[in-house]
Amino acid sequence: MTSRSDPSPAPGFTMRTIFPVCMAARVSSGWVARSSSPAGHIPVDRRLVQSRSKKFTSAPTLRVSRGTRAALVDLWLHVIISCSRDPAPPGPPPQPSPGGSMMPRLTPSRSVFPALAALLLVSACSGPPTGDFEHPDLLDAEDSARAEALGAPAAGALAQGLMSRLAEAMEQEGVAGAVSFCSDEAIPLTRTISRDHDPSLEIKRTTMRWRNPDNAPDEWEERMLRYLEAMEGIEPGSAPETVTAQGPDGSLRFYRTLRTAPMCLHCHGTDLDPEVRQVMEARYPEDRATGYGEGDFRGLIRVQIPGDAR
Repeated sequence: MTSRSDPSPAPGFTMRTIFPVCMAARVSSGWVARSSSPAGHIPVDRRLVQSRSKKFTSAPTLRVSRGTRAALVDLWLHVIISCSRDPAPPGPPPQPSPGGSMMPRLTPSRSVFPALAALLLVSACSGPPTGDFEHPDLLDAEDSARAEALGAPAAGALAQGLMSRLAEAMEQEGVAGAVSFCSDEAIPLTRTISRDHDPSLEIKRTTMRWRNPDNAPDEWEERMLRYLEAMEGIEPGSAPETVTAQGPDGSLRFYRTLRTAPMCLHCHGTDLDPEVRQVMEARYPEDRATGYGEGDFRGLIRVQIPGDAR
């Protein structure tokens, strides 16, 4: 009579395998959070990875939203908790391992594996935006700090000066006054503020959907605009408030994001007054700067800093 061997234990997770899973969860959720920074400078690790401009032609990479990031840790927790929900398979009581350990073996439930697969897919797909455009040459930490120190005050002075003058024109003359200001005074005021703040700096407003052709982007500005628009296309509001990048002839560039304020919708929104639209068509026959909603990414303030500036 042959004896039957004890049934082999069901495959499962031990406490030794759960610890690496927990660590992987922390690394995964932390990496995704860094890759999806909603505001401020693009983190240094991404600057270094993208420090050389390359042309990409692949489809846009999936970008994880903040809500999804918050669910990542919950999903990992579900994986771990589910390991202990199924009853132990029938058989003899557990025996000590050769080393004398009574470490319990946890059996994963069937629902763990689809959840784990989905989580790994989301984590693997996270990353910076790609598309059929040349990425900007982002600065390293040292040059970025230098560009920010010189560029941020200049960009702030321009933004404050333009908005205060625009509000004044609208209060005195209504929307018609705002149109006249933007048409006749905005670019000269930009030059004046640039000269008064620091003559060595060049300040400009630019966008892919310009109203005045003088605000059309150059090669380096277009790279940055397309890069940030790709971010916005994947997750609205995700473009950082400020970015630094290399400019022509060894210069550094500081960029500040421009978003559509409620006051701007009178001339840049979707439902323009017929009289305003008529004035726009007369002044700007090639106008591209309508159709925005409140908070939409509209363009950039660009401050160019000489490479030898300190």
